[in-house]
Amino acid sequence: MKKLITLAVLLIISTFALYGCEQAITPADIQALTEQKEALQQQVDVLQEAATQMTADMQAAGILDPCTVAKVAKINAEADKVQLQVNNIAAALKAVQLTGDVTKDWLSMLQAANAASTPFNPYALPIAASLTLASFIFGLFQRKQVALSKAALTEVVKGAQVFKKSADAAAVTVFKDAQDSAQSASTKELVGAIKANL
Repeated sequence: MKKLITLAVLLIISTFALYGCEQAITPADIQALTEQKEALQQQVDVLQEAATQMTADMQAAGILDPCTVAKVAKINAEADKVQLQVNNIAAALKAVQLTGDVTKDWLSMLQAANAASTPFNPYALPIAASLTLASFIFGLFQRKQVALSKAALTEVVKGAQVFKKSADAAAVTVFKDAQDSAQSASTKELVGAIKANL
C-alpha cells in the first residue's frame, strides 16, 4: 500500500512539475535525470539522519514515547529500501542504448525499468506482457512504413527512368549529377536493386 501511495505521489509531483512544458520529454532526458538521483539520495540521507537525531533528542527529553521512535525507525528503513529500488531502476535506465527512434527508445526504457522493478513490483509480469505486445505492434507498423517507403521510392525511380529516356542529353546529365550527389549509399543500393527489377 505504501508503494502505491509513493507511486501516486511521484506521479502527481511529476505531473505538476511537467505541466506547461512546451517540449516533449525524450528518453535521453530521462537518462540525464537519472544522473541527478545521487544528489537527491544524499539529501534524503541527510533528512533521515536529522529525523533520527531529533527523535533521539526528543525521546531523551521525555517528549516522545518508544512507539513513535519505532515508527521513525521503520520509516527510515522503508526509505532505505526505496532508495535501493530507485538505484536498480536508474541503473537499468542508464544501460538502455538509445537508437534515436523515440518510440522504440521509450519502449526499451519502459521494458528496462519494468524488468528492474520485477523483484518488488507485483504487476511486472502483466506490464511486461503489455510492453511486449506494444513492441510487436510497433514492429508491424514499422514494417508497413518501410514497405510504403520502398513502394514510393520505386515510383520515383520509375519516373526518373522515364525522364532519362525522354529528356535531352544535357538535362539527363544534370539530373544524374544531382541525383548522385544527393543520394546516400544505402539509397543508391536500394535504387540499384529497384532498377534491376524494372
